[in-house]
Amino acid sequence: MGGGIAFVSAIAAMIGNVALVGASPDLIAAVTAVAAGAILAMLVDTMIPEATEATHDFSGLIAVIGFLGAFVLSKVAG
Repeated sequence: MGGGIAFVSAIAAMIGNVALVGASPDLIAAVTAVAAGAILAMLVDTMIPEATEATHDFSGLIAVIGFLGAFVLSKVAG
């Protein structure tokens, strides 16, 4: 199973690399931001379930919104 996931991930990375050749930096930044948010949500959902027992279904979303809020505040205040 792990080997299959690694293989599919490698193929997806190659397809993404070819598909985004010549893409604008803004598009690359948006794709990277979405990927980072998805990884953050996955980590919170799997690594911190006890800390968010009451809101487990939304813990990843809540964490991502919190990080996004902190980022926005750092840009507005700074």
